[in-house]
Amino acid sequence: MHRIVTSILVVAALATGTLAQGKDFRVMLILFRGTTPAEQGFMDYLKTRLPINFAMRDVDGNRSRVREFVAEAKQQRVDLIYTFGTTVTLEAVGALGNVDPTVHVTDIPIVFNIVADPVGAGLATAFAATDRNLTGVSHIVPMPDQLRAMQQFRSVRKLGVIYNSLEANSKLAVEQLRQLAPQFQFELLETPLLSGQKPDAREIGEAMHRLIQSRPDFIYLPSDSSLIERAAVIVRFASAAGVPLISPLKIQSARTAHLWDL
Repeated sequence: MHRIVTSILVVAALATGTLAQGKDFRVMLILFRGTTPAEQGFMDYLKTRLPINFAMRDVDGNRSRVREFVAEAKQQRVDLIYTFGTTVTLEAVGALGNVDPTVHVTDIPIVFNIVADPVGAGLATAFAATDRNLTGVSHIVPMPDQLRAMQQFRSVRKLGVIYNSLEANSKLAVEQLRQLAPQFQFELLETPLLSGQKPDAREIGEAMHRLIQSRPDFIYLPSDSSLIERAAVIVRFASAAGVPLISPLKIQSARTAHLWDL
């Protein structure tokens, strides 16, 4: 992806005369929950190769702020926009068949990162090519491989999942689990969170209590920033009950022998 981004910026510079004028590239990063190692690596790589000014914009879990930052990027005519996660990217560019040029980005290159399922989310037609003015990467191991890894630890007849019903990543993951449940021969125990974009610790604790009462053999934690921020609560309940967790993400805020990340 770094090579692709470098190429995009060089092409943009040639088109606008930035290189000839000796100006710095302007890259706006629209983030969901502050700077993560993903953005730090992205910026560190490019800073050693190109003259760049980075503008950091954090929605802090509030997706409605994406439009504000998109409008700013359009007004400033930045050279590139970086988006973190499915929610921010969808708000910035719109899903296929639902793009409004007055509110979405259509004529500035976008690079997305930490998007679990770009095709399922409607960002791209295929992994080979997006057919849009954007590119990016997924960070997720395919769901069937996650489930096969889980079954190497123990037989799973009941798989619990806690998820935010307002987050695209969570909904896509749960839909995949529903489809794969017959193949992997488990009952899916769904526990949605319904309060809003950023569920609080109390609601998550109550949801985990209900889920654990159903006696799952494993609990699945989707790739969802609103839940990863509260991972310590989820892990504490699961660990106390002796129920292992599986997640496609590395959860650094929660250290426990009952957690496997893929």
